Amino acid sequence: PGQARLGVRPDAVHLSSDRRLNALPGKIVHAAYLGKHMEYTVATDLFEFFVVDKRVKQTFAVDAPIWLTLDPTEMTVLPA
Repeated sequence: PGQARLGVRPDAVHLSSDRRLNALPGKIVHAAYLGKHMEYTVATDLFEFFVVDKRVKQTFAVDAPIWLTLDPTEMTVLPA
């Protein structure tokens, strides 16, 4: 019991413009094309997420609404 931190790999956060089951709503606050992948910062009501997305043909613009899903096999709970 008590406070904890959640560790999530940047490539384990999946982005979609369509609402998904168990997804968090968010907004793109930073986007950068780095050749073979995109890097995003996504703000939600709970956290900001740093996301690495290998899809470079489908990108999301800054200020775009977005839905985030997290891969539970890629998360680690850490003490606060």
